[in-house]
Amino acid sequence: MARLALNLIIITLSFISCKSKQETKLQYYPVGLFLENELKLIDSLKPNITHYYGDKNQTQTDFISFTNFKKIVGELLLDKLSKPDALNNYEENIIHDLQLDFVNLNYISVENDINSIDVHIDPVNDKVRSVYVNKEESKGDHKTTSKILWTSEKQLLINTIYKNKEGVSYKTDRYNWSAINTK
Repeated sequence: MARLALNLIIITLSFISCKSKQETKLQYYPVGLFLENELKLIDSLKPNITHYYGDKNQTQTDFISFTNFKKIVGELLLDKLSKPDALNNYEENIIHDLQLDFVNLNYISVENDINSIDVHIDPVNDKVRSVYVNKEESKGDHKTTSKILWTSEKQLLINTIYKNKEGVSYKTDRYNWSAINTK
C-alpha cells in the first residue's frame, strides 16, 4: 500500500513537472528594457539632442529637452514595449550570419499596432546596433505608418506616412545625440 502511494506521488509530481515545462513562455529579447537603458545613458551624459524635422518641402532644426524626448519615446515605443509580456503575441525569427557579421532578431505580430520589430546585434560583442520598428495605427479613414530606427547611442529616426481620403503625406523626424553633440 505504501509503495502504491509512493508511485502515485511520483507520477503526480512527474505530471506536474511536465505540465509546468509546457506552460513556460518563451523569453524574447527585452526591447523595452534596451530602450530604457539607452534613455538612462542619454540622461547621464546630458548631450544636446538635435531635432531635425520636416517633409518633402521643408526641413527645420532645433534642440529638444531630454524630458520632451523621453515623452516622445514613451508614447511611440515604451508604452507598448516595456511591459514584461510585451512580445507574447509575437513570433520570433533569428537570422545569424557570421559572414555578414550580424545577428537579427525579428518579431512579427498581426495583432498589434507595432507589427514588426528587428533587433540588429553585433555578434562579436553582443551589443545592439539598432532597433527597427514598423508601427501602423488606424483611426477612422486615417492610417498612420511609422518606420522607426533607433541607432544605439546615436539617434532616433522616424519616417511617418499619413494616409486619408485627401491623399498621402510624409514627415521625417530625426533626433541625434551622438558623441559629436555631447557638451
